[in-house]
Amino acid sequence: MMNRSGLTHIILGLCSLIVSIISYSNNPSPYTVPTIFFSFIIILSGLFLLINFSKKVFLVLVSFLMFIMWISGFNQIYYNKIDIGLYCLELGLLTLGIIIILKFETLKIFNNFQKRLEYYNSIVERSPNNTIFLNNKGVQLTVKRKYGKAISYFDKVLEIDYNNYAALKNKKTLIKKMEHNTLSDYLEDYPKLEIIEKKGILFLEIKSK
Repeated sequence: MMNRSGLTHIILGLCSLIVSIISYSNNPSPYTVPTIFFSFIIILSGLFLLINFSKKVFLVLVSFLMFIMWISGFNQIYYNKIDIGLYCLELGLLTLGIIIILKFETLKIFNNFQKRLEYYNSIVERSPNNTIFLNNKGVQLTVKRKYGKAISYFDKVLEIDYNNYAALKNKKTLIKKMEHNTLSDYLEDYPKLEIIEKKGILFLEIKSK
C-alpha cells in the first residue's frame, strides 16, 4: 500500500512539475512558480512513503519548501507588481492543498502502517511462536525495506514450521529481490551488462549489441 501510494505521489508530482515547467518556459508567469514548489512537495511525499525515511526529516523538508514557496511568492509580488490578493489566494490554496494531502493521505498511510507494525510487535512479544504474526511482521519489515530483519522473521517461522508455504515463498521472493538489487549496482558502472534469469537464478550477461 505504501509503495503503491508513494509511486502514485511521485508520478502525479512529476506530471505536475513537467506541466508547470513547460508552461513557465512558454509563458514566464509568476503565477506558475508556486505550482513548481507544490510539485516538489508532492514528489517528496511520494519518496517518503516509498523509502520510509524519518518522519521528522520529512516534515522539516516540507516546512522548508513551503517557507521558500511563500518567500518566493512575496518576491514575485514585490518585483513583478502583480495582484497581491490573487497571488496570496493561489499561495493559500496550494498551502491548503498540501496540508490536506499530507494530513489525510501521506501521514495517514504512514501512521496506519506504523500502527500495524507496532501491533505485530506486541503480538510477537506475547506469542513468540505464532507463525502467522511472525510472517506478517516480516512482510511489514519488507515494505520498510529492512530486508535483513524481514528474512530473520521468515527464518523464525521456518524454524517452527519448516513447511510453512507463506514464509518459504516470502523468503525466496525477498532473496531474489536482494540479488537483483545487488546486481543492478553493477549496471551503473558497466552499461554493457544486463540482468538475465536462467532456471530461477540471476546472472549478469554482456549485451550482444
